[in-house]
Amino acid sequence: MLLLITACSSNKLIMDQSPHHEKTEGLKHAVCIYKKEKGIAEVVAIKQYAYQFKFYLGDDIFEISKGGFVSKNKLNIGDEFKAVKEVMINDTNRHDCLPVEFHLIP
Repeated sequence: MLLLITACSSNKLIMDQSPHHEKTEGLKHAVCIYKKEKGIAEVVAIKQYAYQFKFYLGDDIFEISKGGFVSKNKLNIGDEFKAVKEVMINDTNRHDCLPVEFHLIP
């Protein structure tokens, strides 16, 4: 009899300790918002592990790792590609959003 009473009370205890989920309706998740600028990216340097580009308009310098770059031909200094510069325009500071991103257009 004592075993049944103990078993029933421990079962109730386990159910009382189960986590409760709070409502998340009030939470808003801000997204990264970017303004896009089209331009040209020129290869200005070839490093051991990356290609360095200069973005026109604006003369911004950026790099793309050689492992993340796919091309049929070997790149040379002076080669040009269509590119997009994305500048973050969020009202709130987000640590997971890059302030500026560059993308080459195939």
